[in-house]
Amino acid sequence: MDTRRWACGFVAVMASATTLLGAAADAATTAPAASADGPALATRIVGALAKMQSFRLEMTGPTGSGLAGVMTIDVPTKRLRLVMSGGPTVSESISSDGNVYTRVNGGPWSVHAIAADETSDPGIVQSMLDATRVRSLPDRTEDGRVLGVYEITLAPAIGAAPTSVSTMTCTYDKGTYLPRTCANGYVSDAFTNWNDPANAIVVPQVTAPRPR
Repeated sequence: MDTRRWACGFVAVMASATTLLGAAADAATTAPAASADGPALATRIVGALAKMQSFRLEMTGPTGSGLAGVMTIDVPTKRLRLVMSGGPTVSESISSDGNVYTRVNGGPWSVHAIAADETSDPGIVQSMLDATRVRSLPDRTEDGRVLGVYEITLAPAIGAAPTSVSTMTCTYDKGTYLPRTCANGYVSDAFTNWNDPANAIVVPQVTAPRPR
């Protein structure tokens, strides 16, 4: 797993969540066209995220699966930490400064250098949302609060037929444009812990990374 695959956008995050959590793929459908204000909305959401120092994306797998994950993103340092759990296995990965550190069940860390051609992403936030895959939906009210709503068409998973698409419906704060939740019936995601000092990502101290 490399930095670009973690951080290239909501589309990649959601696609990764679906794969990592073992969710079944949606049935093949025809991808909906993005609405005229989809790109403008995507720009506002990315702009709001760019102002944040850090946040978390909490992912939950299908009901009864016991699968879950938490991704922590530190915007200024471009560091990411992903903790995935399923049954007796807990895996951790940290991406920082061109290296990926991994361990399982609290064991020793191993480190791998990310290939040069895998680090071309301009920034964690700057490329987080593919505007061509965003469609604005009518607002909804939750707990007496009006939220903005949009739909993301996920890119097909590697090896999947080009006609196989999946979507996620997401909500955002209409005042700040920060995202709140995303779901598609298989996995659900919640954006939390904005600018929380507890989001600090400590890079493990291990031996020199092995080239990939």
